[in-house]
Amino acid sequence: MGFSGQLGMSESFSNSMDGIRFLWDHVLAGCVGVGLFVFFMLVSVLMSKNINLYLWSANKIEFWWTLVPAFILFFLAIPSLHFLYLNNQMGGMMMDIKIIGHQWYWAFEVLGCEYDSFMVMDSDLEFGERRLMEVDNPLVVPFKTPLRFLVTGADVIHSWFIPSLGLKVDGVPGRSNASYLEVNGPGTFYGGCAEMCGVHHSHMPGVTEVVHPMDLGYFFL
Repeated sequence: MGFSGQLGMSESFSNSMDGIRFLWDHVLAGCVGVGLFVFFMLVSVLMSKNINLYLWSANKIEFWWTLVPAFILFFLAIPSLHFLYLNNQMGGMMMDIKIIGHQWYWAFEVLGCEYDSFMVMDSDLEFGERRLMEVDNPLVVPFKTPLRFLVTGADVIHSWFIPSLGLKVDGVPGRSNASYLEVNGPGTFYGGCAEMCGVHHSHMPGVTEVVHPMDLGYFFL
């Protein structure tokens, strides 16, 4: 999870987050290159003693400053569209994880077992636990297993958001949105609702506990 003073994105723990970090680095490099070029041209024009009044209406320059940004946008769009395509492609057997957003708690269904997840109040926190981020029953999923998250809302629009896993799925009442994911390793990952869902929106954290596939059965006996 993120921490105070952090620069850049959260550490990656899933294939989706790996793609997001690569895309972020790719786009950031392009933006920095464009910014440096524009800054260099601006400084060179301001510092130059030679001013050509006909330069501002040159057809060749107008052609190139229209064509070059179009090429830049094209090369930025290719990896973005490629990642969006791959992020929605996962074949073979998958484990379904059903998530239902309520005001203001989450309901899960894993391996046929249904349970609710509420935020731990301040008075019940133990030493070392995070305020407004701990829950009584986290979502438990296995790692190295293809997962399909099915998210919906029971009352208003919610959004299941776990930054370190690169997972954000809106839960809209009356429909089910799907997202595919495979977690790289075990751990506990924090997030919450990313849509303004009412007065207690900040009291709706989401915690995902990733365990070994062989240990998954112990949580649902």
